[in-house]
Order: sequence, then C-alpha cells, then structure tokens
Amino acid sequence: MQEQRQAQLDRQRQRMNQQQQDNEPTTGGSSAAPQGPKGMERSYLLFSNVTLMVAWARVLRVIYRAGIFGRITTAVFEQQQLFPTLTNATCSRDVTPALNLALALSFMEVFNAAAGLTRSKVPLVMLFCSVRAVTEAVVAPRLAHCGASSHTFTVTVWSLGETIRFGCFVLDLLVPGGRLAKTIRYTAGPLLFPLGALGEVWMVATYAQQEQQWWWLVAAAILWPMGIYPLMTQLLRQRNKFLARDTAEAATTTTTTTNEINKSQNKYHHHHQPGGIGVGGGG
Repeated sequence: MQEQRQAQLDRQRQRMNQQQQDNEPTTGGSSAAPQGPKGMERSYLLFSNVTLMVAWARVLRVIYRAGIFGRITTAVFEQQQLFPTLTNATCSRDVTPALNLALALSFMEVFNAAAGLTRSKVPLVMLFCSVRAVTEAVVAPRLAHCGASSHTFTVTVWSLGETIRFGCFVLDLLVPGGRLAKTIRYTAGPLLFPLGALGEVWMVATYAQQEQQWWWLVAAAILWPMGIYPLMTQLLRQRNKFLARDTAEAATTTTTTTNEINKSQNKYHHHHQPGGIGVGGGG
C-alpha cells in the first residue's frame, strides 16, 4: 500500500514538473527557456537580467537617498498625504533620467520573448512594458508637480518590484533548480504588481482632478482592468503551480521518510523476536 502511494506521488510530481516546463509563461520576465539556457543564451540572459536589475536598483537608490522611506509616517499622519512627495528638482534631475533609462531597457524583455529565449508571451510582455512607458511619457509630464505623491508612489513600487523580480531571475540563472528565488518572486510579485497598477491609476486620477478632465479617470477605470487581468492571472497561475509542486514534493518526502522509518522498525522487530538467538535457557 505504501509502495503504491509512493509511486502515485512520484507520477504526480513528474506530471507537474512537465507541465511547469511546457506551460509556464511569465508576466514579462526573462526566466529560462523550457530546456534551460545553454552557453551564449545563458550568458545573454544573465547579462540582460543583471542590466535590468541594476537599472531599476538605480532608480530605487535615488528614491531612497531622497529620504522617502523615512518620511512615510510623517506624510500620512502629520501632512495628511497618502505618500511622501519628492521635490521637483530631485524628481526631474535625478529620478526621471534614471527611470526613463530603466523603462527603455525594459523592452529588452520583448526581444527576449520574441527570440524564444524566455517562456514569456510577447503580447503580454509588450503590454506590461508599454503601459508603464506610456504612463510615464504621457501622464507624468502633465502633473503639476513631478514629485507628486501619486508619481512618487508609482515609481517607488515599480523600482522595488522590478529590482526584486530581476534579482530573482539572476539568482535562478546562477543557481538552477533553486527554490529561494521563486519563493521570493511569488511572494513579492502578487503584492507589488497590483500596487504598481494602482499607482498608475492614481497618477491618472491626480491629473484628472488637477485639470477637471474626468474622462481621463473614466478611461483608466475601463482600460486598466483589461490590462491587469491577463497579467495578474498569469502571475497567479505560475504561483499556484509552484506552490502545488512544493506540496507534492513535501508529500513525497514525508512518505519516503515514513517508509524508511517503517522499514527500520520492521528490521528491528525481526531481529528481536522472542525465541531468537540468545533468548531462553538451556536445561
């Protein structure tokens, strides 16, 4: 009975591994192709992911040096702001150039997907990159203040999320088969991605209120969910596959351990049965 259970768990784990290799798309990520990158492909993917991680980390560093994280409590409870603001000088001189570079480099993911170097679906990657680029190019310059709370919040979430995401991809390439990178990615991703999308809508709402052009907000309320749904669905599908695989492997490990314990106990009882050698006396 135990052997049958073990065989069933092994087959389930093999099916899940095969499904993950064949069907796992990413929400714009440069993770490994189904058979895993080799040689030059691996080197290029490592280069592109490191480049994007550094580009977004640079944006995050500028925001950190501006003291945003240390002023969140003050902004919310004393200044009645939802998020701290940046000065226009800091935003336009330091944040905007670094952000524009990171957004431009993000289209490397489109090339990677189109070239078949990743499992990502090209339309989803293009949607993911384009929405952010258009938001920054069209909406941000129309805001009265570059460092407005909505813009600062959005850029902070973008940079934090992408630094983590590309850092996980780099770790995945350096440590193939490791679980830490995916655990971090599938924990942070479902939290930061919708927050970034919320920030984009907040930017549109800020401009709509500023100019009293409410059709901008109506358009955002209609268009953003249409874009968020397929991206978030893919991300959650990946996360569920990863968690299901973890559960199956944990069950397999538990069953294997139980079998080993049972075998050890059976061996012990076999050698210590009453009437065996050394038991009883001679007459």
